[in-house]
Amino acid sequence: MQLACFAKIGEKPFLTIWNFFDYYIFILMNYCILESLSERNLVVVE
Repeated sequence: MQLACFAKIGEKPFLTIWNFFDYYIFILMNYCILESLSERNLVVVE
C-alpha cells in the first residue's frame, strides 16, 4: 500500500506499472478461484 501511495505522489510511469501489476494479480486470483470451483464441480458430478 505504501508503494501505491508513493506512486500517486510521484511518477506516472511507475503508477501505470503498479496498476498493471495489481490488475495482473487480480486476474490471477480470479483464475485460481475459478479453477478450484470447477474442480469442486467435477468432484460433485462424479
